[in-house]
Amino acid sequence: KMIDEEITKAFGDDSVSFEQSSKEKRLLIGTQISSMALQLHITTRQLCQSYAYQTTRFYQQCVVGSIGSKGVGGNPLDALCGGFLEGTAYFRPFQKDPDVSIDEFVDYAKTYVEGLETMFPQASIVEKCVSENVWGKSSSAQDQPFLSLTIRPWTPPACDPSQGYVRKSVRVFETPPSDDIPTSIDPTVPDQPPRIDYWFNTSCMDLVDEAESGLDANQTAEWLSKRTCATVTEWFNNCTSEPPPVRPPNIYVDDRAWAAFKSKSNPEFGKLPFELKPEMIPYASRYNEILLRGFAVYLPGATVTAPLTIDSQLQPTGQMLHRVYDQSRVETECQGEDDNSLCPYRNFSFVGAPSASATGKDDEEQVISYRMYYCNTGENDLCSCSGTGTLAKTVFYRENPQRVLSGESCAPPSEPGAPCYKYCTQLDFKSLEAGDMQQHKNSFGPYNFASLFTTYFLEVRSSSPMGGDRGIDLTGVEQIELGLWLNTHADIRTPIRCDMKTC
Repeated sequence: KMIDEEITKAFGDDSVSFEQSSKEKRLLIGTQISSMALQLHITTRQLCQSYAYQTTRFYQQCVVGSIGSKGVGGNPLDALCGGFLEGTAYFRPFQKDPDVSIDEFVDYAKTYVEGLETMFPQASIVEKCVSENVWGKSSSAQDQPFLSLTIRPWTPPACDPSQGYVRKSVRVFETPPSDDIPTSIDPTVPDQPPRIDYWFNTSCMDLVDEAESGLDANQTAEWLSKRTCATVTEWFNNCTSEPPPVRPPNIYVDDRAWAAFKSKSNPEFGKLPFELKPEMIPYASRYNEILLRGFAVYLPGATVTAPLTIDSQLQPTGQMLHRVYDQSRVETECQGEDDNSLCPYRNFSFVGAPSASATGKDDEEQVISYRMYYCNTGENDLCSCSGTGTLAKTVFYRENPQRVLSGESCAPPSEPGAPCYKYCTQLDFKSLEAGDMQQHKNSFGPYNFASLFTTYFLEVRSSSPMGGDRGIDLTGVEQIELGLWLNTHADIRTPIRCDMKTC
């Protein structure tokens, strides 16, 4: 429409005729048309990237064809995005000699625009189908699952001394002061020192190349005179570190990272990396491409000086992984698997925004992060950080019993059915319960929200303007309670029609 208006404005009845207009003006009109077409081209590509990420099953079936069937007849998503499947679709700029007749110029312009006119209606059809059918006609909380996870430290078992062997190697040492060196025994356990048998010669060495060493002949001879070969017999420990156990809803992190997280003397104070994998959350197996809408966190044992708050930021740092249910696998290699099996799923990874890198040098406009804050309750459950007389709230959300932490998982355990913890915060999680999405930054790229399955970086600080380590103490933290509001496709087993006639 914009391009058509531009042509009419330039060459309509009320405008300067083509013959009277300058060549420069005609060139400018062609450039403007190309520019607007390129903008549409780029926007469409970004839209297709968004569909590939947020509706992976839909995209993989109707564009890639890796699962299910594209079917017969129209396929608006493939018509819109198929050209970008191998990367960037070819963009054809507006190219016409400005010296041709006005009729020929305008006919070319309108033909050029006709190739672009189908993009908008195709995008409209796809958007309507995605919004109403794939995501669901409403964002009811019943269709938006919630995960309550507990992050705990994990100490790998001590190395078994038997998991090793004795090995020998030849090395070069400085010559010892005496050749009367007592012979030690071969080590048989890790604590025993190595046995060193000096040769008192340099026969194990090739002569040092003078050109490479920068030494002349005399210097090389002097260096060799102070060295000797030796046989070293030592215990080689080949223990392999075991991965943390998978015990949902617990998420385990390395005890060294946990110690650094709690210690103010460590530069990694308040910073904790962890990873969420599909096998860690088997009860989420009935959902496709799970996106993170928002989060809440509570650290039992953490203290902060009033009126400061404990500020937390959760940021994805790894590639995004989406699982997609493939019905064909159920009928082949996954026969006999139970309902919670991950076998029918195929994994698709996405590298880029909204994930940040470990260097922290990413374009912040493209990186998604989630934030929340709270302070501990005071006497009679009154809050000093969120308004005078404000009462504490139940962790995570009192109005929905499924969101309340209670029972033996508490630290210390609570009575059955009684809430574990309370915190003080002005944040209202009611919008998350209603299906809204919340995050700290708006992404201008196609990756609007983080996938559930990725590597995360949790940073916990105080709200002190003097520094995030002021007024906060994490030494008493033995576990971290994490609440995640998610967005999923309500029914993964409902067949998708690529002609979108059922939307």
